[in-house]
Amino acid sequence: MGSVRYRALHIGPNAPDETILAYSLKTHPSSLLRDGYVVLRLNGAIEWMPVGRFAALFATQRTPAEAPLPVR
Repeated sequence: MGSVRYRALHIGPNAPDETILAYSLKTHPSSLLRDGYVVLRLNGAIEWMPVGRFAALFATQRTPAEAPLPVR
């Protein structure tokens, strides 16, 4: 797993449980997973998302103070 981005400073007190709390881009070779993001939701759920799906979701949750995702 790469570096973890923690978003707590950008999440309001009334954020829905599905909000992304932390994420990390996984680009290491693996026979189990394709490249994508490991995502920790505010409700504690952990999931893997393909790059395109994560980028679309992150765009709906990103605040102006947060850096955009790096272009791949």
